[in-house]
Amino acid sequence: MRKRNETVEDKSSKEMLLIRAVIDGDKNEFAAIVDRYKDMVYSILFRMVNEHEEANDLAQEVFIKVYRKLQQFKGDAKLSTWIYKIAYFEGLSYLRKHKRWNNSSYQVEVESEENMEKDWAVDALQEHVTECIYALKPMERTAITLFYLDELAVKEVADIMNITESYVKVTVHRAKKKLRQRIKKEYYEEARG
Repeated sequence: MRKRNETVEDKSSKEMLLIRAVIDGDKNEFAAIVDRYKDMVYSILFRMVNEHEEANDLAQEVFIKVYRKLQQFKGDAKLSTWIYKIAYFEGLSYLRKHKRWNNSSYQVEVESEENMEKDWAVDALQEHVTECIYALKPMERTAITLFYLDELAVKEVADIMNITESYVKVTVHRAKKKLRQRIKKEYYEEARG
């Protein structure tokens, strides 16, 4: 266990050195931060706004805020959690501004490979689950995707969303229940039709 703690401490020290270098004006180190976290930021924003161009624009805004606020980073949480939190609130701000709290329209591109029937079935299922996730309220959608798809711990999700750990658990549970009911209902309707 001691070895793992040293690894966590080493990573934290490296992050703080990287942050210090950026604060001292090393733009290459900031580019390294952007490169390390750009996919994560884009991913959370795309799940929230469901538009490629908007997610990219918002991701740029997030990294501008990260750069401007980097000296406020205290190291209490992981850098990734801190950046995720900025992305989450940037996405929420966008949704509020554009009054898009329950947007369930989206498009999923289907890619086929060798076995078209199998791929079609898998793609159809993924599309259906994705549609059901997008039908959730933004808070539920974000909590469930951070927890299950991004595999973040409850504490990290709570830190990012600025809610309690117990509220994360309740929100994820509620979202799972809604997903299960919706998928089950639509499956039975399709089977009967």
